[in-house]
Amino acid sequence: MSGAGIPPGWYPDPSDATQQRYWDGVAWTEATAPAAPGYGYGAPGYTAPGYASPGYGAGYQTTQVGYGYAQAVGAPLAGFWIRFGAYIVDGFILGIPANILFEVALDPIDPFATDGLSLSGTFWLIWLLTFVIQIAYFAYFEGTSGQTIGKRLCNIRVVDADSLQPGIGIGRGVGRFFGRIPSAIVCYLGFLWMLWDPQKQTWYDKMARTKVVKDLK
Repeated sequence: MSGAGIPPGWYPDPSDATQQRYWDGVAWTEATAPAAPGYGYGAPGYTAPGYASPGYGAGYQTTQVGYGYAQAVGAPLAGFWIRFGAYIVDGFILGIPANILFEVALDPIDPFATDGLSLSGTFWLIWLLTFVIQIAYFAYFEGTSGQTIGKRLCNIRVVDADSLQPGIGIGRGVGRFFGRIPSAIVCYLGFLWMLWDPQKQTWYDKMARTKVVKDLK
């Protein structure tokens, strides 16, 4: 079978039945990964009927894992600059509305004046609200799909460090968010750690047992 019409994804490797290889929709790529434990070939509830694995004939079916992002398994690790770019995008998404809210609430007559800024009760209430929104934003998106809006635009994804699958859970997403605090305390050393770490993990990645990979969709 030529494999024509078969969608991109991870399939049993034609040359090694113990691993998977990524099919880009036209040809096999060099990306490989161990076969996902516990799923096997044609695991009940995870197969996609109607598709035969490229190069295998009708004997095998495609396997979907976890959230359906099996392509995350074995994906290359995301580097510093692409992660930094995603963080900047998320910062704009969260920061611009928060800054406008601060200015309007603290000086409704002249929202963009700075001389009237004070640490009033209103200030701390708005600060708390924006902090909670940040927690919810990162915990929900990184805990479910593994992608905030910034990460989606940069085509990267947060995955579990062991299974390399997204869906780490909102609880771990919250822990990952708070892990950024000690990571930033010492001149952002915890953020820069990924520059020399062999797994490209920051401190908060290690705390939450996560990695960030390039999305191979």
